[in-house]
Amino acid sequence: MNDDFVWTPPGAGAAELESFLALRKGLPSHANESIHSWLVGKKGERDYIYWDFMLEFQQAARVDLGLQAVKLVSVQQAFQVFRKLNEAHRTWLVDFELSKIAASNPGHKSPSRVRDLEKILRDSGSSWTVKAIHGRYRLVEALPGAVYDVVDSALSSAGKASELLRSAWEFAFGVKASPSHAYYDAVRSVEVLSCPLVSPNDGNATLGKDINVLRNKPEDWQFVMRGSRGGSSVEKVLGMMQLLWHSQTDRHGRADYEDVTLEEAQAAVFLASTLVAWLSKGMLSRVAGSV
Repeated sequence: MNDDFVWTPPGAGAAELESFLALRKGLPSHANESIHSWLVGKKGERDYIYWDFMLEFQQAARVDLGLQAVKLVSVQQAFQVFRKLNEAHRTWLVDFELSKIAASNPGHKSPSRVRDLEKILRDSGSSWTVKAIHGRYRLVEALPGAVYDVVDSALSSAGKASELLRSAWEFAFGVKASPSHAYYDAVRSVEVLSCPLVSPNDGNATLGKDINVLRNKPEDWQFVMRGSRGGSSVEKVLGMMQLLWHSQTDRHGRADYEDVTLEEAQAAVFLASTLVAWLSKGMLSRVAGSV
């Protein structure tokens, strides 16, 4: 059976299908009962489950849900609690339960519990999907597979840049989004690679200083792609660095300080992912013989 199959209404036209298949922000209410069934492991209403996981969640989420310290509750009682959760807390709970599952090794199938949730999210048109982050499964915003492929290639390294990029990705696309943290880590992920390359003798180098070095002597640098009549390929890379650096409006010390939006942070993470991938593979390098 094809697990990726998504049912659509028969006879629907192109416009109707486009509307039907459009992702719904967050966890759609029509998926709630399926989510609740997933949380209890598909047990029947007359069965009993251990309630420790909900007490652990209440503590980890730092929110008082009014839960009592009991060892066992019926599935029916559990459903009553789940149905009173708001969407944010229900989403947190799903992510909390996912985070307990260790990610499968590359090339291996994810656990059935993970695949069951993926199907619920996919069939209901949720904007959430499941990805392995820091060795655990987590909820992240659904994006085209090709986008994930680009980012995954940049995340494959075990180095500091990859670690920071993973953090940026989680802050930008995870359940508990933090645009400012996401943007900061995105910039830092690039600096970890650009500073030793571009400003090796500057112990206080930043992406801003690297940009100045490249701008002052672009002829000392080369990039694997060809340029165009509008500028060399190094200048194009420089432009991407400038966009990342100058668009961070919440950097301390800026006279025009302004909070970064979630969309800006997400764009920064995508941009940083490309730069990290290029820099980690040595695609920007100093011209031999240049000082």
